[in-house]
Amino acid sequence: MKPILRFFLGITITLIPCLLRSQTIAMEEQNLNRKIKSMSSEKIVSLVNSWRTFLVDYGEFPKLPFDSSSNQINYSFVDNYSLSKSVIFNRVLEWGALSFGSLDAVLHYKDFESGKIIIKGYFSINYKEDYQNFWGKTKEQLNSKDVFQTYIFTIKDNKLKVQIEGIEVEFAISGYSNSNFYVPASKRKYPLDALYPITDQDPIRWKEHLNILKEINDHIAISHRNMKRYISGYQQDYAF
Repeated sequence: MKPILRFFLGITITLIPCLLRSQTIAMEEQNLNRKIKSMSSEKIVSLVNSWRTFLVDYGEFPKLPFDSSSNQINYSFVDNYSLSKSVIFNRVLEWGALSFGSLDAVLHYKDFESGKIIIKGYFSINYKEDYQNFWGKTKEQLNSKDVFQTYIFTIKDNKLKVQIEGIEVEFAISGYSNSNFYVPASKRKYPLDALYPITDQDPIRWKEHLNILKEINDHIAISHRNMKRYISGYQQDYAF
């Protein structure tokens, strides 16, 4: 077991030396090392080869805000503005109306004195995933998911803290027959931490889970930039 374990570690370090600084990739390696301790030599070699192929084919691992102390992906931002608390408060509400269509549908709490605003909404992502066709060959296809999240805004003087919590991904569950009855198709929401480590899944699902995490991460980064731009553009809006 030990020579094979050293072989596994040697492969990952040789293939991705620049990625070992990423907490996300380190989490996956730790999980794989834990899993192979209870595997047969044949299964270890198969898993090692699958991981090596996946890393080469996928390319650069997405940089996710993984907190090793809590073992969770956390989204929290603190921004400074040259604006008053009241302006920032109102601009956040305006941004929410522009981003989600109907503010009444997504606004769950607001209190100017405490500087708190809570918005719950969702967005859709498109991503690529692998699947096996009827003949057992691996193919790639495009899929989509709805992602639900809660924004918690805290405004203090000219500072705005944005926390994005309760992130859930909605998966479609196919209908199936069980004995004498049929279970219809349905949808189920899974928390973000159910998607990682991706190596908890079968190798065929690694791309799906990692791409979902990447698309969520990219969407949140874009939304944050747009929100900062909108709030900062207050004076320009009234320069006429």
